Amino acid sequence: MQTEGGSGRGIPVVIISYSHADEEWKDRFSKHLGVLEHHGYLTQWHDRKINAGDDWFAEIETAFDCASVAVLLVSANSLTSDFILQEEVTTLLRRRDEEGLRIFPVLIKPCDWEAVDWLKKMQLRPKDGRVISAGKDHEIDQHFADITKEIRLLLGRATQPAAGTHQQASAHRTTSGLPKVYTSRLPITGEHLFGRELELELLDGA
Repeated sequence: MQTEGGSGRGIPVVIISYSHADEEWKDRFSKHLGVLEHHGYLTQWHDRKINAGDDWFAEIETAFDCASVAVLLVSANSLTSDFILQEEVTTLLRRRDEEGLRIFPVLIKPCDWEAVDWLKKMQLRPKDGRVISAGKDHEIDQHFADITKEIRLLLGRATQPAAGTHQQASAHRTTSGLPKVYTSRLPITGEHLFGRELELELLDGA
């Protein structure tokens, strides 16, 4: 992998952990992450990004070691996969405990996920125990859109898209001649914030 993430510098990496039996759901969620990727907020990674001839296990290890956010697509398929549980989940939980890696478990199909000790302690998406596959098309897209928005706000609530995007490059060219701003002369506002409940909730969680 070429993109840096985790504690390194560069565009944040968001990985998708999933069972190949649930590939259609990975593809659908990947489309939503692709909106953020296209505009420079993040780079997404899943095992279909591994090129022919690459050392697939080393590629997976590298991706999971440098990820800023991990999305787990939860189903009976993923919760019975020895590789996912023993290799991927083990690495992600270790990084969560040692480095604060943020994990987003997403319940895509009905399963008894509460029987899994490490999973039942985590807050799943969608909220309120809903299941992605139970919704109609527009509801599914809304769930995925909400999750990607939450990831975007978590990665950079008050930042612009990552350097190198067309939008930021253009902005840099047109603002180089602006006058300096002296922050000591800015007005003082109240200490309490109102509105933007989702953003405040994410800040409290972080």
